[in-house]
Amino acid sequence: MDLKKQNIRMRRRSCKSKLQVTLEDDFNVPDTKPDVERIVTGEGRVEIAETNLLNGKLLVKGILHFDMLYISHESQIPVHSIQGKIEFDEMINMDNLQEENDCKVKWELEDINISLINSRKISVKSLVTIEACAWEEYEEPVAVDKEDGENAPCRYQDMDVTELVLAKKDILRLKENFHLPAGKPNINQILYYDISLHGVEMRAQEGKILVRGEMLLFVMYSTQEEENQIAYYEGEQSFYSDIPCESCKENMVLQIDTESQSKDVQVKQDEDGEERGIEAEFAMNLNFCLYEEKQMRYLQDMYSLEKQLQLKRIKIPFRHLVMKNTSQKRINEQLLLETPKNPILQICHSRGTIQLDEVEWKDNGISVEGSVEIKIIYVGEQDEWPVGEIKVSVPFSHIIEGVGEKENKMFEVHPQLDQLSVMLSGKDKAEVKLTLSLETVIFEMMEYDMLDSVEEENYDEKYIEQLPDMVGYRVQQQEDLWDVAKKFCTTEEAIRELNHLGDKKIEVGDKILLARG
Repeated sequence: MDLKKQNIRMRRRSCKSKLQVTLEDDFNVPDTKPDVERIVTGEGRVEIAETNLLNGKLLVKGILHFDMLYISHESQIPVHSIQGKIEFDEMINMDNLQEENDCKVKWELEDINISLINSRKISVKSLVTIEACAWEEYEEPVAVDKEDGENAPCRYQDMDVTELVLAKKDILRLKENFHLPAGKPNINQILYYDISLHGVEMRAQEGKILVRGEMLLFVMYSTQEEENQIAYYEGEQSFYSDIPCESCKENMVLQIDTESQSKDVQVKQDEDGEERGIEAEFAMNLNFCLYEEKQMRYLQDMYSLEKQLQLKRIKIPFRHLVMKNTSQKRINEQLLLETPKNPILQICHSRGTIQLDEVEWKDNGISVEGSVEIKIIYVGEQDEWPVGEIKVSVPFSHIIEGVGEKENKMFEVHPQLDQLSVMLSGKDKAEVKLTLSLETVIFEMMEYDMLDSVEEENYDEKYIEQLPDMVGYRVQQQEDLWDVAKKFCTTEEAIRELNHLGDKKIEVGDKILLARG
């Protein structure tokens, strides 16, 4: 006997691997740049340029981009910057990796150290963690009914399932224009800049993914003024964008991973022809999955009045969304700063990076522990060393409540820095205010006993002959009308009619009459 089946699209992780890579190289200071006397700060960013599958291994090609801000008194302007890159390719062993797998590669810059070899040469060393995860898409056929024309009573049951609609990679490109406020001098040359996104929210909408948040820009630049040779600007702009997605609907569940890809700034002239405008560009890699929660009816059991049916069953696990929400952690702390050689006159920029040390399911919820590593760029009191950097660490712990029991559940926690403010509160003290958002997605793997195939056989004539035409029967434990009808080769409707049951349910111990079907 043939069954009608409906395919449910699913996604599962086939393999995962992690590799730590040390990247290091020496760089000569470009001829157009003055000698390096003192390094102020160094930043790094990894770009994954290409991935290739090779015989159960994943070849990852990438670039470490770095920026260095330094001080030199050889030129009229004391602050300068150098940019460079280190290219790399690494092979990651991944068991069970298949060509059709979708590989997602994430990176984390554990550490970057830029040091001075001599006034014309620097050394760049970094520790990068590369995590590769291979995903497999597949379809599970679910029996939902018998084929038309088959004479067999059927029993159906409802189940909740979260079905994969789309798994896709995309790039979000943002471009915002900033303008220097009155009182700030015109820009001669940008020496150093930083672009970051805070409070990013992404939601599924009809035919698109809505993206909004805040773009923060910091620039340190040289001016054309003799007295104020160096100035800085920090500002933010709200952005609103969308990513076209034909399959997207408003009620769908969006699960997304983001990584910065590139950033750039360009000086623009304003309406008066003065260089007071800044165009900031930020590109971000997106790996997202769209899921749809649905309730479907499947064929749970069946039998025939004419044939003996052999039912073959299989156990199929399905993913069901249990929870998706965002909780916030607010921190307000007074920190003691390490006293620099050049005392701090004013904090001009701060940047935070979240590091998760532990994400563990406990009795009272999901425990998240980590720290926010903050780099502070400041203006010093001494003109000889106009800018400097201080690093501070703010630890945090948070419990995500209301998650229930861990059994059969899979979860992910995605942290994001929504707000960060660092203000001097004394000569060697700073007040740090920050807000973290922790998006939590929990799926439960529910295993269902499904009909896979049905084989028909003729009833044993002796078995049929021994069945009485009518018999009295007492309902047993855990039996319902379906179980009784199937046992005695009749139908639920026939039992109801014979016993005048109407819509009444039978109970354990009830006596009913049964006639052979």
